[in-house]
Amino acid sequence: MVRSMTTRLAPAAALALAVPLGVASAGLARAHPHIFVDTGVTLIHDEQGRLTALRISWTYDELFSLLMLEDLGLDSDYDGVLSEEETEALQGFDMEWPDWYEGDVYLEASGSLVALGPPEPGRSGLLSNGMLTSTHTRQLARPVDGADETVVVKVYDPTFYTAYSILPQQVSSEAPGCTTAVFTPDLDAAYAYLDAALEELGASIDDPFVEQDFPPVGDRFSEEVRLTCEKAGG
Repeated sequence: MVRSMTTRLAPAAALALAVPLGVASAGLARAHPHIFVDTGVTLIHDEQGRLTALRISWTYDELFSLLMLEDLGLDSDYDGVLSEEETEALQGFDMEWPDWYEGDVYLEASGSLVALGPPEPGRSGLLSNGMLTSTHTRQLARPVDGADETVVVKVYDPTFYTAYSILPQQVSSEAPGCTTAVFTPDLDAAYAYLDAALEELGASIDDPFVEQDFPPVGDRFSEEVRLTCEKAGG
């Protein structure tokens, strides 16, 4: 197993030992994502209206979901329905994060990163369309007042192996007077930056089976949630 298998495939792909050896390395050379995740973001506030945590939901694409189910030995009859025992065995399937993994979620307050705590696992399940889904909560290192600070939640894999799409209908704030909006990147500019980064690598990507450090371009493709809150009494 090459290093890219265990360090490039995030979030749960780092656990998907069923992925063939060449898939991860070849994916880097082709420079496009191989795992697609629909994401929901709930902003959790305290009684003072300050942002204190994020609840994140991930819904994985059908192919990756199938690979994970096979790797976990679940749904062996391929009927798309898990038994109670299988459902319990599924819990936490994507929560065993290595120390280097930051969760592909980044929160900025007035332009500065706010650290997020370790994931607090929620429930995982298999949807009727064959997609695996999971939820987890991340506590903020400090409360953030959305009326005084500009709050942005970015969702991306720095290596661009996993592509995250934020679903606006699954984005919300629990605080009265606060609203959320989802913004998408300029994809033309993002791909132009990617092309330049790959050109700089040159011959190092000619052999897809040679281990290499892929340029961290994922932030250029990041979708983001922006929080706007009214001042108390405003």
